[in-house]
Amino acid sequence: MEFLDNHFEITNTELQILIDFTVNSFKTNFEIGISEVEVIDITRRRIWDEVIETSFINKYKDHFEEAYRIYRLSIPKYNNDRVDAVKSVLKKEAHEEFLKRLKINKVPNYIYDEDFDNITYETFVAHLLKYDVYQKCYYRLSANMDLYKLFYETEDYKEFTFEDFKGHVVNSTLFRKIFSEYYPNKTIPIAVKRIDDYQNIVYDLVYDDEELNIPIANPRASFQKDNNFKMDIKNDIYELDNTQRSFLFHVMCKALSENSVAKQVEKNDKSFNLPATELCKLSIIVDVQNKYTFDSIKYRDSDHYKILRIGIEFVEKKDRIYFIQTLLEKIKDLKLIKTTIYIKAILNKEHNNLIKPKN
Repeated sequence: MEFLDNHFEITNTELQILIDFTVNSFKTNFEIGISEVEVIDITRRRIWDEVIETSFINKYKDHFEEAYRIYRLSIPKYNNDRVDAVKSVLKKEAHEEFLKRLKINKVPNYIYDEDFDNITYETFVAHLLKYDVYQKCYYRLSANMDLYKLFYETEDYKEFTFEDFKGHVVNSTLFRKIFSEYYPNKTIPIAVKRIDDYQNIVYDLVYDDEELNIPIANPRASFQKDNNFKMDIKNDIYELDNTQRSFLFHVMCKALSENSVAKQVEKNDKSFNLPATELCKLSIIVDVQNKYTFDSIKYRDSDHYKILRIGIEFVEKKDRIYFIQTLLEKIKDLKLIKTTIYIKAILNKEHNNLIKPKN
């Protein structure tokens, strides 16, 4: 099966065809004034109608769509750092499924052409890889909609991609780079993950200077042991690990520090402070358990001490955005309004650091 070595070339060639197809669709619809949301929908429908529906796999889906499903499910089984996962699956699982599919009797009253009767595994692999590209591009036009709206608005397609972004595309380096170039006077949005009432992962687009419209309850009411508060405690406070609690302790100390406030006032900056209700909540949340607390020597070597002293700098650069997003997710229902705004500002700063040009 030497032909399997060509799978990268087949995929990349077909991907470029889909990129050209999509960009041309965007440009044509831009000229006639179609909105960005509508053009994405139009292009997705075109990919479905003109590409997916006419493909070999879809044409004979009663025979081969299961082979595609097995192919997709088998990829994660292999360690791509050690082997070529795609080639491994094409060599084993996909090939075995292909042979099984050929044994299925032809469907009555269904048109079979020569392409089915003369199919070889080499030809099928090409069909399979192309079909995978079609499906991914169709899906990503929807999943990465905010990025494609940005390409469409700016009419700049130099970096157009169907890349699979981890998390929300708005948090990607590419989105933030393009947005900051074309809209330097606008605040770059941040996508914050949360779980909705149906246990689905959803993202809210927020800005670092956004005021959250959440009313502050009085101290007694906000800490009543009603059902809602019990859920908050179970789902949020107890899920915080010691590193996250220590960071919140650092934030609380920032708000209480007279030196910090004085320095900010000297620079004519708005000082960071917290209302008594929020300080009360934080004092309960940051119940850090550290066995070295009263050992002056060992305590200085503890992670808790280091986070209190340097804050987010304690977390490795590559992990900071994930750390902050996870923390925001866990405290989202605790009505820590000013704390949340302060932490989002840190998150935005970390995002901006990613897109700063290197000297």
